[in-house]
Amino acid sequence: MSLLDTVLSDGVAAVGRSATAESGLLPVLIDLLSAHGGIGGLSGLAEKFARADLSPIIQSWIANQSAKLPITGAQLQQVLGSELVQTLAARMGTDTAHLLPQLSQFLPVAVDRLTPEGRITEAGASGASELLGLFGNFLKT
Repeated sequence: MSLLDTVLSDGVAAVGRSATAESGLLPVLIDLLSAHGGIGGLSGLAEKFARADLSPIIQSWIANQSAKLPITGAQLQQVLGSELVQTLAARMGTDTAHLLPQLSQFLPVAVDRLTPEGRITEAGASGASELLGLFGNFLKT
């Protein structure tokens, strides 16, 4: 099983197949995790966590450790900013009250799986852009 297959299956298990399939959550994750996304990929996301004084949370997802710190919807809103959260929710066709709980469950899994060496790498950043294609194949099965 490839790294991205693992990310996909773990993420779907964390959020639930119907929730991710029907909500459009993975395209939102692509926006966040892709190096070509609006925040600069995993590195940009880590910088946003640092600016919000929440680096220990994302570092726990990146590091090779068993204890992954949870994140709340309110913390995600603090990290990403209200404008970006509203834009992502609109892209999903929902509101922030529905987006943030799903994102708070799936984002730690995705970041963890895209950083298997315990650090942000080029492969992890570029691999995130393939999530959408894999998700499309998943829905066809």
